[in-house]
Amino acid sequence: MGDQKQMLNLFSRLFGYLWSYVLPFWQSYFGGLKMEKNSQTEANKKWQDKNKQRAKYLSDRSRSRSFIRNQSTLEDLEELEQIISERRNALKNAPSDI
Repeated sequence: MGDQKQMLNLFSRLFGYLWSYVLPFWQSYFGGLKMEKNSQTEANKKWQDKNKQRAKYLSDRSRSRSFIRNQSTLEDLEELEQIISERRNALKNAPSDI
């Protein structure tokens, strides 16, 4: 029991000593790095701000497809088929804007 305490104490002191040298290096190396703004990222954000409804539509569509492909159960698919059928009929019977 005493040996374990001594080893733990020694390890703790050694780790603290090493960390006192590693931490400043880590902070100076990684703390000084700043994320540069990517012009494509800025353009995407600007487009999303201008086209909120379209961006929401695309996001919702993407999440729906991902759910169907990756997580849906047989019961989910059967329910979705019913919902899709009802929606398809509603769209077919809706007056056209053209």
